[in-house]
Amino acid sequence: MECMVMTRCPSTGQEIATGIACDWVTFNDLSAAPKTIRCPSCRGEHPWTVDESWLAPMATAMLPEPPRKRQFG
Repeated sequence: MECMVMTRCPSTGQEIATGIACDWVTFNDLSAAPKTIRCPSCRGEHPWTVDESWLAPMATAMLPEPPRKRQFG
């Protein structure tokens, strides 16, 4: 069963989806290296690690917003 890797916004405390979908086996094999996410809750960028994340069913996970395109003109 595929799930979404979740973490928590350090500013608001809200649960946020990392955009990484995987199963339990893959989750346990994820690198311990820090990763960065653009937070849909506070709009900041946060580092996160596997140690501070968890899996949530896809139906309950809210995906992060895609990066906004810059307007030139």
